[in-house]
Amino acid sequence: MDKTKAVILIAEDEVHIRNALRRNLINAGYEVVVAADGEETMAQFRAYDVDLVVLDILMPKLDGLQVCQLIRQESDVPIVMATVLGSPADRVTGLDLGATDYIVKPFSSRELIARIRTILRRLSPGPKNNKPSARVSDLEAVSVGDLILYPQTRKVYDQTTYIRQTEIELYLFSELILLESFIFCICWPKLRDKFLHENVSCDGCGDIPTTRI
Repeated sequence: MDKTKAVILIAEDEVHIRNALRRNLINAGYEVVVAADGEETMAQFRAYDVDLVVLDILMPKLDGLQVCQLIRQESDVPIVMATVLGSPADRVTGLDLGATDYIVKPFSSRELIARIRTILRRLSPGPKNNKPSARVSDLEAVSVGDLILYPQTRKVYDQTTYIRQTEIELYLFSELILLESFIFCICWPKLRDKFLHENVSCDGCGDIPTTRI
């Protein structure tokens, strides 16, 4: 499998939909693994370093909601639910269980690929300017004290205990590891530009808008 390409796991029990999605995602430049039921989805998820999951809900053995809960116990990998269940209540349930996005069938492959591209782009940190160094995503594992970061699978452990991380927490943890002893204020532009929710004051920084994280 080409490690330079994002790996998409398609969990879909309808063979014609699964094959069509697989073909279109490969044509869009992704590596693709597939699963036809919930149990196979979990097996594939654990076997590959998956970057994003496209998850149907109405699947045999384990449904998509159960799979979503199981994945969230292990990882914060993005999950796009793709299903015929399109009521507001269904959407809220999926998102509350940990789905990153929710798309209702029938949908166009172009729309799904655009959503996938947007999610993966949002999760990819921009280029660093403060020091020449390998990015955390290029490293097999990084440890600080008892904490161990596995960037490829977006998992953090305290020794052997898995610690769930939000997108923001993982990003900050990764950046701070690479910064080593570099000291900066919370108004550092890289953090401000990525996580700006509101302007707050910062002692010693004048009128520079800063970030509340």
